[in-house]
Amino acid sequence: MAQQRFYPIQSFYKDRLFHQEVNAGDTLNTSVTKIFRYSGSCFFPQTEKETFSVDELVEKKVREKWFGRKLFKEHFFDIKGKNFRISIDPLINFSMGKDLKDNFTKYQYQNTRGLQIQGEIGKKFSFITNLRENQQRFIGYQTDFIRAHGEGYPQDSMYVIQNGSVPGAARTKPFKVGGFDFAYATGAISYAPIQQLSISFGNNMHFVGAGYRSLLLSDNSANSPYLQFSYRINKKLSGEVIYGQQLNLLRTLRNSTPEALYEKKGYTAHYFTYQPIPTLSLSFFEGTTWDRGDSARSRRVNGLYYNPIPIVNTAILGTQSKWSNTVLGLNVLYTAPFNLAFYGQFAVNQTKTFRPAYQLGLRWSEPFEVKNLFLQIEWNSVPTGFYNSPSSRLNYSHNNLPLAHPFGSGFSENVIRANYEWKKIAINYQSTIYFTTYDTLNRQLGTSTYMLAQPSEGFKEKGTLILQQIEIAYRFNRSNNLQFFITAMYRKGFFNSYNNEALYFGIGLRTNLNNQYFDF
Repeated sequence: MAQQRFYPIQSFYKDRLFHQEVNAGDTLNTSVTKIFRYSGSCFFPQTEKETFSVDELVEKKVREKWFGRKLFKEHFFDIKGKNFRISIDPLINFSMGKDLKDNFTKYQYQNTRGLQIQGEIGKKFSFITNLRENQQRFIGYQTDFIRAHGEGYPQDSMYVIQNGSVPGAARTKPFKVGGFDFAYATGAISYAPIQQLSISFGNNMHFVGAGYRSLLLSDNSANSPYLQFSYRINKKLSGEVIYGQQLNLLRTLRNSTPEALYEKKGYTAHYFTYQPIPTLSLSFFEGTTWDRGDSARSRRVNGLYYNPIPIVNTAILGTQSKWSNTVLGLNVLYTAPFNLAFYGQFAVNQTKTFRPAYQLGLRWSEPFEVKNLFLQIEWNSVPTGFYNSPSSRLNYSHNNLPLAHPFGSGFSENVIRANYEWKKIAINYQSTIYFTTYDTLNRQLGTSTYMLAQPSEGFKEKGTLILQQIEIAYRFNRSNNLQFFITAMYRKGFFNSYNNEALYFGIGLRTNLNNQYFDF
């Protein structure tokens, strides 16, 4: 069968895109392998036709018993026919931990139950859908962030913030003491009528880039409905066009439903990739949020929203107008010898005052021929207010959360990651250091993209925020990333007025198939 299923963009799977031994066929009944090194457009998710099959990651050991196969190797249900395949997996995260620096909360926990179904039919059609129901109590600084980005209810010519918004998930409702209840579903359908074109639509997130972060578009905020066209002109030229709808979690004043709706805004992304040589990809990005009205009234989106050609909208409207807010960028990936991959991004938002954001990074897969060792170092820098628009309703955000970097703007960041796996035991280490500011009046790090965030009127202290995290896991199954894990995280701010400190230890069992970013 053709490989049309979606390749996961969770960090474990993405790391292995840059160096993975895959099956190259059989010669005289002997399996032949080759090393796959990704050098494509870096617009995710992609189908396995552009990457490789997740089946290449599973253990090669033959297991005779049903229980052993399902626990260690296969999807929970995996139905295969001549022209179709359907896989079903439970989604879980049962974890508990304690922040030793928090004297008011007994413990933190997560209780997630869900289901994922994915499949392909014939050579042209694939789909994926999943649903998660969650109850969770977060670490203190995470709770503060979630509540600060809650939904706005109009009241006496102002907004009152209630509930919360969880990065990579959904809006919340209160749950017991200090907890949140939230549920969300994702899904996508892909159809490839010809080899040079695929059409997909659904309710999902996207990620642009080869890095751990993206300064252009990431899976940090929440799912949103979209229609996507992926096309290939020849071996060197390809592109993506996305038409979507996003939300400001601000309730409208008028409604015909029991609960008032949220303010809508449009979103488009144009992405064009040129590969002059197989190991180098250069991609132009144009991402735009579009005005759809406010809490009092809705309006039709500007007609340029429907334009499929890159740069035309920016040439006519500029990067910021009363109708739109645009981020322009360049994404670069070069796969070098010795299992090295160099990558970077360059972005601009305000062309009148040229203050670019940029990323520089390096991936080193299996250095010194140490199997299953992956190293990554990355530097990100985003100037203050980079993603914000003069019309705050058009800020580069969705569900009140940043569409690109989870920290928002106004920072420089160094990320170091090291992942090693021996047999089924995995060790993951990450160091994140921010060089940023702290607003003493609004008690805020960096600059928020949330339109209800108070304008800065206080003194901004310069300082450093550090996060150190190590995790040890036993990975049962690579098909669904089922793992038992123990984690430790330390976070501390070094500012005159902000020295918030967290020291968290946790343990749990999960199927880790999506990213959630709380390393800020």
